Amino acid sequence: MISGGKTAMGLVLTAPLAACAAPVVQSTGAPVDVSRDLSVAAQSFVRDAGVASYYVSTCFGQGVAWKAGTSTETSKQFFDQLEAQGHTPEAINAAVAGISRADVESATARHLSQRGVVSDNVPSVCAAARGEIAEGTGAGRLMKAG
Repeated sequence: MISGGKTAMGLVLTAPLAACAAPVVQSTGAPVDVSRDLSVAAQSFVRDAGVASYYVSTCFGQGVAWKAGTSTETSKQFFDQLEAQGHTPEAINAAVAGISRADVESATARHLSQRGVVSDNVPSVCAAARGEIAEGTGAGRLMKAG
């Protein structure tokens, strides 16, 4: 259970990506209005979380971890921020449900390729992760180096 009696809903991204969780609410069956800003924020977060997840899973034990402890806690913090901005849990769920897994996987692969990440070279992957943390990129802000 997540605070407020909400359960975690997983937008599970295939390996090597981790799950991004959003609060689940009971649907009334009525269409939910998702603002463009909310949709863009959710897509950006899920893309960044996909990249961070790749780095964290590849560099496990190499000093790269989720800043909030886990991918679920990272997602929870983001969704809590959206609620604090006035977005309803229904709208947040609708925004997340509209994100294509294939689009996230493609965006992750494109991002890693643009940064020159070679997946079979773990030291270079971890160096790239540390670089993103130091630069404060979207993915970098979700991770910590230690």
